[in-house]
Amino acid sequence: MSQNQTRLAARSRVLALPVLMLGLSACTINLTVPANTAPAPAAAPAPVASKPAASPTIAAPAAQAAGTATVLTANGWTEQFSARDSSLFMSAAYAAIPGDSSKALYAATAGAPKVADGALTLGNARFTVGALGTSITGATTPGGVFNIAGKDCALTLNVRSVAGTGNFFVYVDNNTTTQDASPHGKASRVVNVAATSLVEGQNVLKWSLPKSAAVTGSFLQLRADSAATVVIDSAGMSCS
Repeated sequence: MSQNQTRLAARSRVLALPVLMLGLSACTINLTVPANTAPAPAAAPAPVASKPAASPTIAAPAAQAAGTATVLTANGWTEQFSARDSSLFMSAAYAAIPGDSSKALYAATAGAPKVADGALTLGNARFTVGALGTSITGATTPGGVFNIAGKDCALTLNVRSVAGTGNFFVYVDNNTTTQDASPHGKASRVVNVAATSLVEGQNVLKWSLPKSAAVTGSFLQLRADSAATVVIDSAGMSCS
């Protein structure tokens, strides 16, 4: 190759380079970026205000006031033994003498009559119903709320359980264990039965008491001796 031909070839290469650069700048390159198909993150739940727990409801105690578990008339009486304990049962706050709200309708005369769980337990214990005082009976009595002397009466006991070989008694106008310590004499002990003769459920004990001129108002005494335990759910007396 001649010297002139070499120069022409070199010049051609120099001229071709700008042309190539111009061609590249005129090209449009399209790059397609695929859309992001991943699910958007879930929105955080809105905070929920905490609600204070409701205070537990406390059930009202069993009947504990005068008249709520006791029905008393001149000729009758019913009792559900619903006091919360023996102390309340023997108080005027539970059942009072009519006309004297300070004096209890019930009074223990010996032992410890027990009231709990809606029942009365008598075991080597006794108590009076409706006595106006605690003086020992004999020729006279402290008086009582009932007008039952000379009438036919029935005491209904709903018995839960019985144990022992002793006896169960009911007295009228007698707050002792001596049968004739009353204006009624020996007739004052109107019920004397073996505890084992009482059945679970309803028991009706009847008596008729002669009228006594020394008695203007009467009371009851219920007793289980030292060899018997009687649990009573409810009691009721009616006389005519």
